[in-house]
Amino acid sequence: MSEKVYVIEAEGGPVKIGVSANPERRVVALRPGSAWRLSLARVWQMPDAVSARVVERMAHRTLESVCRYEEWFDATVDEAAAVINEAIRGQATPPAMAELERMSLVYSSAGREVVARAAGLPVGWSGLEEIEDKARAYAAAAKSENTNRAYASDWRHFLVWCDARLLVAMPAELGTVVGYITDHAGKLCVSTLRRRLSAIRQAHKYAGHPLDTAHVAFKDVWIGIRKEHGRPADQKAALVIAELRRAVEALPDSLSGLRDRALLLVGFGAALRRSELVALDVTGDWSTITETADGLVIRLAKSKTDQTGQGVTIGVPYGANPSTCPVRAWRAWKEAAGLDAGPAFRAVNRHGQVAAERLTDRAVSLIVKRAVEAGARAAGMSPAEASVKAEAFAGHSLRSGLATSAAANDAPGHLVQRHLRHSRFDTTARYIRAGELFKRNAAGMAGM
Repeated sequence: MSEKVYVIEAEGGPVKIGVSANPERRVVALRPGSAWRLSLARVWQMPDAVSARVVERMAHRTLESVCRYEEWFDATVDEAAAVINEAIRGQATPPAMAELERMSLVYSSAGREVVARAAGLPVGWSGLEEIEDKARAYAAAAKSENTNRAYASDWRHFLVWCDARLLVAMPAELGTVVGYITDHAGKLCVSTLRRRLSAIRQAHKYAGHPLDTAHVAFKDVWIGIRKEHGRPADQKAALVIAELRRAVEALPDSLSGLRDRALLLVGFGAALRRSELVALDVTGDWSTITETADGLVIRLAKSKTDQTGQGVTIGVPYGANPSTCPVRAWRAWKEAAGLDAGPAFRAVNRHGQVAAERLTDRAVSLIVKRAVEAGARAAGMSPAEASVKAEAFAGHSLRSGLATSAAANDAPGHLVQRHLRHSRFDTTARYIRAGELFKRNAAGMAGM
């Protein structure tokens, strides 16, 4: 009996992609220990066991960003089916990668030894799988984790759309891509469509099938979609210094309040991104925060604009106002929490116990919103009004707030750019324009 590739659906849960000669029996075997109702959703008959395992591996690779555990994935049956169909066509990953999958399954230990000897490696060495895994890891590290996760999700979306219309996703005809963006124009914002196009282009580039999106047939449609449906990006409000002062002054003097105050003021003063802020440690060579006589010295190992880890050092001086001084706030939190090593910013439970693990970047956004809401309520807003106001802010509000506040106080543009570590000045200029909106205003100088 030949092997089959199957998808098992857990009602209200994930899906399982596996290989078995008898998928029905596999479902029956899994049911007693499962918390979900399991059903056999799809089955593909494969010509031989190796082909089945190749398809299984390729499907697992494509969905690895949503792997819950082992062979279970947080995907729909349709998404899993689309990925498997592409894998069966041998085109869901670059052809060379598909061949690697097949080779790694076919090679016996003796075969690996022959390859190792031919490569001049010691007899008995069997590091081919290890090298393959390392190569995959290095390739994945070329882009940030968030970018890889977004691209994987976008590619799955395109696969499902193509599969439902019996269209080939890889290599896709240019008309297929035009049809995809046309079908989603107005349903998805232009920025989301742009990212999905990037994911589709990247997948084709890696597979050796570059898409000609410079062709007039594509360009005219894409320009028309942007003109018809384009709109300014939904940017969160900048937490300027006056708003920040209200927020930190409304925080309690509890352990969590001290942590939030330090996190907000350090994040603001150093213009840190959420990921940079939560990656800080108390000690170490890089990604550290250290108090000196002049202020805080923050050393970042890498950042969004420094993916190769060149490193950067940021100075945060003492604040003129004690309530918004990042140095004093950091010292108060560090001493109260008894921090001498490990993550700089950690969770604090309701019993006032400090966790060993660092905060997530999502926690930064929640802390910003909570502090802004507390400040708004302290200023006399109703709970409902304060809650609505807080939704306009997020983790990036600290970084944009520093830039906007500095520009409003006549900080030179090149100093703002250097502190924010922007590679292009036009990015910095957006914050400067916001800070000078009424300060250098032609209408205000017209004598009205």
